[in-house]
Amino acid sequence: MARSAVSRELMRMGGKPIYRAGFISDNGHQIIDIHNLPIDIPYELEEKINNIPGVVKTESLRKIVLVNLCATDDAIQFID
Repeated sequence: MARSAVSRELMRMGGKPIYRAGFISDNGHQIIDIHNLPIDIPYELEEKINNIPGVVKTESLRKIVLVNLCATDDAIQFID
């Protein structure tokens, strides 16, 4: 199955792939979230992921905004 092969390749790249059980894309494809994947150059990483056999589409890594937040019951604090 492509999901297993794609997940193995994502692990080789340093990520932790997690299958989003119970969800499919608008076109009926399975969804894999990737955690802890090092993103040094977003454009290159997106191209590398898109070239993995079995990958249909990635959400654009170019749109990632890195913000650190600390949330409590009372407030949300932005951390530099």
